[in-house]
Amino acid sequence: DCLMLQEAIKKADHLVIVYPVWWGTYPSLLKGMIDRAFLPGFMFKFHPNGYSWDKFMKGKSARLIVTMNSPKWYYKFIVGRPGDRSMKRSVLGFAGFRPVRITHLGPLKNSDPDQRQKWLNKIETLGKRIK
Repeated sequence: DCLMLQEAIKKADHLVIVYPVWWGTYPSLLKGMIDRAFLPGFMFKFHPNGYSWDKFMKGKSARLIVTMNSPKWYYKFIVGRPGDRSMKRSVLGFAGFRPVRITHLGPLKNSDPDQRQKWLNKIETLGKRIK
Protein backbone atom coordinates (compact mmCIF):
# COMPACT_ATOMS: atom_id res chain seq x y z
CA ASP A 1 0.00 0.00 0.00
CA CYS A 2 2.79 2.44 0.86
CA LEU A 3 4.58 1.79 -2.42
CA MET A 4 1.35 2.42 -4.35
CA LEU A 5 0.87 5.68 -2.45
CA GLN A 6 4.46 6.74 -3.15
CA GLU A 7 4.02 6.01 -6.86
CA ALA A 8 0.80 8.04 -6.96
CA ILE A 9 2.50 10.97 -5.21
CA LYS A 10 5.46 10.78 -7.65
CA LYS A 11 3.07 11.09 -10.60
CA ALA A 12 0.93 13.86 -9.07
CA ASP A 13 1.40 17.60 -9.37
CA HIS A 14 -1.04 18.28 -6.54
CA LEU A 15 -1.76 16.29 -3.38
CA VAL A 16 -5.12 16.49 -1.58
CA ILE A 17 -5.46 15.08 1.93
CA VAL A 18 -8.89 15.01 3.60
CA TYR A 19 -9.14 14.27 7.30
CA PRO A 20 -11.04 15.15 10.48
CA VAL A 21 -9.59 17.04 13.41
CA TRP A 22 -9.00 14.43 16.10
CA TRP A 23 -7.92 15.66 19.53
CA GLY A 24 -6.73 18.91 17.97
CA THR A 25 -4.65 17.36 15.20
CA TYR A 26 -4.92 14.65 12.55
CA PRO A 27 -5.93 11.04 13.28
CA SER A 28 -3.35 8.42 14.20
CA LEU A 29 -4.11 6.40 11.05
CA LEU A 30 -3.02 9.38 8.94
CA LYS A 31 0.06 9.87 11.12
CA GLY A 32 0.91 6.19 10.71
CA MET A 33 0.57 6.43 6.94
CA ILE A 34 2.87 9.47 6.93
CA ASP A 35 5.42 7.62 9.07
CA ARG A 36 5.42 4.60 6.73
CA ALA A 37 5.24 6.31 3.31
CA PHE A 38 6.78 9.79 3.61
CA LEU A 39 10.28 8.44 4.12
CA PRO A 40 13.81 9.79 3.74
CA GLY A 41 14.94 8.97 0.23
CA PHE A 42 11.43 9.44 -1.09
CA MET A 43 10.26 12.80 0.29
CA PHE A 44 13.64 14.26 1.20
CA LYS A 45 17.31 13.46 1.75
CA PHE A 46 19.51 14.88 4.47
CA HIS A 47 22.90 16.24 3.46
CA PRO A 48 25.93 14.72 5.19
CA ASN A 49 26.26 17.82 7.41
CA GLY A 50 22.87 16.93 8.95
CA TYR A 51 21.67 20.53 8.90
CA SER A 52 20.16 20.77 5.45
CA TRP A 53 18.26 18.53 3.09
CA ASP A 54 16.99 18.12 -0.45
CA LYS A 55 13.23 18.53 -0.82
CA PHE A 56 12.12 15.96 -3.38
CA MET A 57 8.55 17.27 -3.62
CA LYS A 58 9.50 20.72 -4.95
CA GLY A 59 7.16 21.78 -7.74
CA LYS A 60 4.18 20.02 -6.18
CA SER A 61 1.35 21.76 -4.33
CA ALA A 62 -1.07 20.45 -1.72
CA ARG A 63 -4.52 21.10 -0.29
CA LEU A 64 -5.65 19.94 3.14
CA ILE A 65 -9.40 19.59 3.60
CA VAL A 66 -9.97 19.46 7.32
CA THR A 67 -13.33 18.66 8.89
CA MET A 68 -14.22 19.39 12.49
CA ASN A 69 -17.09 19.48 14.94
CA SER A 70 -15.90 22.63 16.67
CA PRO A 71 -16.33 26.08 15.16
CA LYS A 72 -13.41 27.14 12.94
CA TRP A 73 -12.70 30.15 15.15
CA TYR A 74 -12.32 27.86 18.17
CA TYR A 75 -9.82 25.63 16.35
CA LYS A 76 -7.85 28.66 15.18
CA PHE A 77 -7.80 30.92 18.25
CA ILE A 78 -8.28 28.57 21.23
CA VAL A 79 -6.72 25.30 20.07
CA GLY A 80 -4.07 27.00 17.92
CA ARG A 81 -4.37 24.78 14.82
CA PRO A 82 -1.65 22.27 15.76
CA GLY A 83 -2.69 19.81 13.05
CA ASP A 84 -2.54 22.51 10.38
CA ARG A 85 0.87 23.69 11.47
CA SER A 86 2.28 20.17 11.64
CA MET A 87 1.00 19.11 8.22
CA LYS A 88 1.85 22.38 6.49
CA ARG A 89 5.32 23.01 7.92
CA SER A 90 6.72 19.83 9.43
CA VAL A 91 5.40 17.29 6.94
CA LEU A 92 4.51 18.74 3.54
CA GLY A 93 6.62 21.89 3.68
CA PHE A 94 9.64 19.93 4.89
CA ALA A 95 9.39 17.79 1.75
CA GLY A 96 9.01 20.80 -0.58
CA PHE A 97 5.27 21.00 -1.22
CA ARG A 98 4.40 24.62 -1.93
CA PRO A 99 1.92 26.12 -1.65
CA VAL A 100 0.07 24.10 0.96
CA ARG A 101 -3.44 25.48 1.31
CA ILE A 102 -5.97 24.53 3.96
CA THR A 103 -9.76 24.45 3.77
CA HIS A 104 -11.64 24.00 7.04
CA LEU A 105 -15.17 22.62 7.08
CA GLY A 106 -17.15 22.86 10.27
CA PRO A 107 -18.76 22.56 12.58
CA LEU A 108 -20.12 19.37 11.02
CA LYS A 109 -22.06 18.04 13.97
CA ASN A 110 -24.84 20.63 13.84
CA SER A 111 -24.77 21.30 10.10
CA ASP A 112 -27.88 20.88 7.99
CA PRO A 113 -28.12 19.34 4.50
CA ASP A 114 -27.97 22.79 2.85
CA GLN A 115 -24.71 23.66 4.61
CA ARG A 116 -23.19 20.29 3.75
CA GLN A 117 -24.13 20.80 0.09
CA LYS A 118 -22.44 24.22 0.15
CA TRP A 119 -19.28 22.59 1.46
CA LEU A 120 -19.42 19.94 -1.28
CA ASN A 121 -19.89 22.67 -3.89
CA LYS A 122 -16.90 24.54 -2.47
CA ILE A 123 -14.72 21.42 -2.68
CA GLU A 124 -15.89 20.80 -6.24
CA THR A 125 -14.95 24.37 -7.18
CA LEU A 126 -11.52 23.93 -5.61
CA GLY A 127 -11.04 20.70 -7.55
CA LYS A 128 -11.86 22.40 -10.84
CA ARG A 129 -9.16 25.02 -10.20
CA ILE A 130 -6.37 22.43 -10.07
CA LYS A 131 -4.29 22.60 -13.23
